[in-house]
Amino acid sequence: ADLTPSHSEAAQVVRYLPSQQYRPHFDWFDPTAGKSYRRKTAAGGQRAVTCLVYLAAPERGGRTSFPTLSLGFAPRVGDAVLWWNVDEAGVEDAGTLHAGDPVLCGEKWALNIWLRQRPRRGAGGSEGAGQGKGAGESCTRNGESDD
Repeated sequence: ADLTPSHSEAAQVVRYLPSQQYRPHFDWFDPTAGKSYRRKTAAGGQRAVTCLVYLAAPERGGRTSFPTLSLGFAPRVGDAVLWWNVDEAGVEDAGTLHAGDPVLCGEKWALNIWLRQRPRRGAGGSEGAGQGKGAGESCTRNGESDD
């Protein structure tokens, strides 16, 4: 599946201070949520991809962990973690459960970029279209670029 800037929600910057965390969660929208699910996926479909870019790293703590996969990533400025939230059939992947572990010392700043299954032209609000990549660039499921 080719993903282009038209698939992007507005980017989100997050800041974590000491003791702050984001408990385990999924970035995909819960398909059992009825009207809420239909409203959230009406423009662009499910969140297919998450890209988390570390803007500032704490002195200690603040890892991004995937508990069901026993994986964790320590934040380093400029690094990014990218994962698919759905499988090739578009089914939500339970293995993408993740958390922002507590910051122990310092601050963590990160940029969230979410890409939807379909273009989001005309979408607005906090889930509106953003420009996460340059014009004409795209990502493909196997990690190869069309450039």
